[in-house]
Amino acid sequence: TGVMKDGTLVAREVTAHFNTGAYSDIGPVVARNGGSAMSGPYRIPHVRIDSCAVWSNVVPAGALRGFGVPQAVWAYESQMDMIAEQLGLDPLDFRRKNLLRDGDLFATGEKLADIHYDQLLERASASLQWSSNDARWLNPGRSTAGPSTLRRGKGLALVIKATITPSTSAATLKLNEDGSLNVLTSSVELGQGAKTVLAQIAAEAMQLPVGCISVSHPDTDFTPYDQQTSSSRTTYSMGGAVAKAATDLKRQLSACAAELLEASVDDLILEDGRVVVRGSPGRSLGYGAVALRSKQGNLVAHGAFSTQGGLDLETGQGIGSVHWHQGAIGCEVEVDVDTGKIRVLRLTPVVFAGRVVNPRLCELQLDGCAIFGLGQALFEEMTYNDSGQLINPNLGDYNIPSFEDIAGQMDSCALEHAGSEELHGIGETLLPPVMAAIGNAVYNAVGTRIHDLPLTAEKVLRELGRRRAARRQ
Repeated sequence: TGVMKDGTLVAREVTAHFNTGAYSDIGPVVARNGGSAMSGPYRIPHVRIDSCAVWSNVVPAGALRGFGVPQAVWAYESQMDMIAEQLGLDPLDFRRKNLLRDGDLFATGEKLADIHYDQLLERASASLQWSSNDARWLNPGRSTAGPSTLRRGKGLALVIKATITPSTSAATLKLNEDGSLNVLTSSVELGQGAKTVLAQIAAEAMQLPVGCISVSHPDTDFTPYDQQTSSSRTTYSMGGAVAKAATDLKRQLSACAAELLEASVDDLILEDGRVVVRGSPGRSLGYGAVALRSKQGNLVAHGAFSTQGGLDLETGQGIGSVHWHQGAIGCEVEVDVDTGKIRVLRLTPVVFAGRVVNPRLCELQLDGCAIFGLGQALFEEMTYNDSGQLINPNLGDYNIPSFEDIAGQMDSCALEHAGSEELHGIGETLLPPVMAAIGNAVYNAVGTRIHDLPLTAEKVLRELGRRRAARRQ
């Protein structure tokens, strides 16, 4: 990365090789997504990125939460702190100076809009009570000895992530004679709360209680098309399809009710499950009654939601994402210099959500990202012998965090844009920066920069030993 003495980023060149294992599977798409994120959420006028998937004699790699972006963020956010140290800058100020803002060109050549990194960075740093003294190189009086073997450090990291573009989702709404509404989709509920959120979107659009809404399981013999349940796109894309279907259903409902109530369509109001004649509250019909008397038995409406764009795979130019997912995370750790053990004290995931549909589910998704990322940062590793044989192929040997390892304090926050109607997916955004934030915090705590994940106690202790040996020499 090229940078001027005042901290202005001017160029970045990246060569990334993604180990896709013995078969391609979806590895080339992971490499594409990771490559599109390598410039990070920073204004860099000159960028060259080569990103490749490489075959090897190990277990095939596939899609996983974050989809190529965690690898990118681990590299560029670790490097941002390393550059700040070389230039003697506060890493917070260094990032703030170079943030992408509305109207800037991204590495893909597209002009960006609805960018909120200033607010995200401020929220993450404020939750840590960040000061310039938290950067190790700006606090030369930091204690390295004393009765306690514990050292504390703070770290920051940012992320920009695409959602698959172009994409298409379709939904069908069926209004029944009892006033209930069936939402037919092929989105998969896998614990992320998709059915709850889609029910809320349908209820809001149709002015019905959520209890009247039933969202189907996918059965592609009968339910309409959805491109995929991934890429943090279900609330945005399928939610958009449900909203469009609701517009069609309200049109049908108003047309039928206008005949039954002998009123103009323009004089009808849909509220609380009833069609009401404006100014005459006594003249109204429930949705179910309208459906029953429509001579159809029920009213059926369809909606499709599509996005446009895509990247040229050779040049990387085009529309990489219909909108870019944005997030920041702050972290505080405690490291024992006698054992190398890392304990995460605080994680502060902050995401731009546009408009939040369900605050509780959103908070749980952000907490899930933070915990998932903590596992990759400190524990998870596939270990191979010299012949490429995986030697820890089960959960008895593949280490994941327990509840005792989770950060003692997590301050999740979803930033909303006043008046925004657009929904930004948040299911993956805050996973990629967790590892880099923890790595930067560990460096600020004890001065050891580990370049490969996970950040195990053995690696930290080994690096601390090398530093002590170098000082003695």
